[in-house]
Amino acid sequence: MLWFVLPITLWVVVVPVSWALNKLVGIDLLAPPSRPRGSWSTPLPARARDATRLAQRDVRPRYPAVRRVARIAPVVLTAMVLIYATRSAPEPWGDIAGLPVSEASFPGEPWGDEVLDQQFPKQAGRGYIAPQDRYGWVLRNHRDQYLNISNGIRRTYAVDDPQVTVWMFGGSVTFGLGQRDDHTIASELVRQADAEGVPIEVVNFGVTAYANWQETQLFVDQLRTRPRPDLVVFLDGINDWYAAVERNTYGLTDLDSVVLRSITEDQRADRARRAARLGYQPDYDPLGIAALAVPQYRAGVLIARGAAAAAGVDVVHFWQPELTTMPVDAPTVADVFHNANMPIEFADEEAAAYRESMTSSGVDPIDLTHVFDDVDQPIFFDSAHTNEAGARLQATAILAHIRPIITAAAG
Repeated sequence: MLWFVLPITLWVVVVPVSWALNKLVGIDLLAPPSRPRGSWSTPLPARARDATRLAQRDVRPRYPAVRRVARIAPVVLTAMVLIYATRSAPEPWGDIAGLPVSEASFPGEPWGDEVLDQQFPKQAGRGYIAPQDRYGWVLRNHRDQYLNISNGIRRTYAVDDPQVTVWMFGGSVTFGLGQRDDHTIASELVRQADAEGVPIEVVNFGVTAYANWQETQLFVDQLRTRPRPDLVVFLDGINDWYAAVERNTYGLTDLDSVVLRSITEDQRADRARRAARLGYQPDYDPLGIAALAVPQYRAGVLIARGAAAAAGVDVVHFWQPELTTMPVDAPTVADVFHNANMPIEFADEEAAAYRESMTSSGVDPIDLTHVFDDVDQPIFFDSAHTNEAGARLQATAILAHIRPIITAAAG
C-alpha cells in the first residue's frame, strides 16, 4: 500500500506546504541556489570560487531558523500522514463473509487466516450450516484441519477419565469462530480445570448465530435424549442484541413473537420488503433496542432454568463481552471499528445499551462484559468474535464462577 500512498502524499502534502511557506516567509524553498556552481566535470575558476566564498561570508541568510523549520515541516507532515494512513486502513489479511480482518488481530496465531477460511469457506459447497425447521438451522458434519463437527457438536479438547460433564450452549462465540478446535472457550475450560486437578468434559453445543431462544430449545431436546450433565452453561448476549436490532430495523416489534437473526441475504430482503409494505421507518435508538431484546431473552432463560431444575441439573447463564464493551484505546480496537465500518464515537452509548439488555432482563446473568478491560493485546477481530487469547480469558472468567459446582460434582 505504501507504494501507492507515498507519491500521492508527497505531491499533496510537500508541494502545497512548501509553496505556502514560501509565501509566508518570502523564501523560495524549491528554487535552486543563485550562486555560481561548478559541475563534477567543469569546476569553477579560482577567481569565481574566491568571489563565492566572500559573498557567503559577507551576506548572511535571512531568517535561518525559519528556513530550517520550513524545510523540516513538510517531511514531518508527510511522515504523520503515512503513519495515519497505514494505521487507519490496515491491509486485510483474511475475511469473514466479506468483512476485512487484520493480521494484527491474531498476534502469535499465524494459522488464523486458515481458520477463517475453513469457517467461512470461499468455495461453494463447503459450508457447515444446514436449514432446519425447529431451530432455523443446525451444524452439518464437517472435517477439516482446525474445524471438526459431528452430530451437531464441535470437537473439544479432551482429557482422560473426566469426572464432570458440562454442556455449553451459545452462538458463534461459544462455537469458536476464529479459533481452532482445541482452543475454543469450551476447550480452554477443559484445559484450565484439568490444570487445577478437576478433569471435566465439555460438550460444545454452540451454533453460529444462535440466540438464547434457540439454545434453550436445543437444551430441552438434549435432556430428553442424552444422559444428563452435571452442569449447563449458557453464554449469550450478542445474538440476542442483534435479533433486537433486526426487530428495530424491520419493524418486528411484536414482543409476543419470536424473532431470530436472519443468516442469509434472502431473509433480510424479505424482512426489508415487509417493512416497506407497512411503511415502517426505523429509528436507531440503542435503549429502545435494549428493550426489544429483553422479553425473548428472559423467557428463554426461565424455560431453561425450569427444565434444569426438573432434571436436577445446575445451570448458569453468562452475558458475554463485545467490541463496544472493550476500551476504545486498547490495542487494534480502532482498526476493528474501521474494518467493520462502525462509528467508534458511539461505542460507549451502544455498550451502555447492550448492558442495559442484561440488567433489565430481571434474570441476573453473570456479567462478563468487563473481562477485557485491562488487556494489553489485541482481542477482537470483528464486532463480536475474539482470537484464541480472548477465548482463554473468557474461559478463565467462566471457570471462576463454576469452580464450586464442578468441584462439588467431582466430589
